[in-house]
Amino acid sequence: MLIHTIVQDETLWQISQRYGITLEDLLENNSHITNPNMIPVGLAIRIPANAVPEQKTEMPSDLNQKAAPELTLENLPPRPLIYIVRSGDTMQNLANTFRLQLDELISANPHIIQPDYLKPGDKLFIPRNRPGYARPPRRPLTCPYKNNTADCPWLSQK
Repeated sequence: MLIHTIVQDETLWQISQRYGITLEDLLENNSHITNPNMIPVGLAIRIPANAVPEQKTEMPSDLNQKAAPELTLENLPPRPLIYIVRSGDTMQNLANTFRLQLDELISANPHIIQPDYLKPGDKLFIPRNRPGYARPPRRPLTCPYKNNTADCPWLSQK
């Protein structure tokens, strides 16, 4: 019989699958579990003797595969720009603004369920690792005080 210790976000079903046994067999050997949906981290459970732990298969070393290049600061891919959608923005006009193909912008944002309907505040990822990338347009500075721009020194012409 094996002993398994529960780790964070692990379920009894996952454990049963890992050891090739049914959930019922696992529960039968652990009568101290009163609620199988709530198992505390660190709980030790018994794995039946007929369990076969999942075998990790190793790749043969003679496959002549190239090793992945070592990542350095110089060859890290650029992080995508995060753009906050404003009222009136569409995927097409944003693709044009950032010199992207529409399908490129859509595929970079799988979290947007309906690309035809953007909501102000949605966050879009703008890919930057391609030639022709354009920086986003800067929003114009405005003064929050109507009719009194003297209180906004950042707008004064130098």
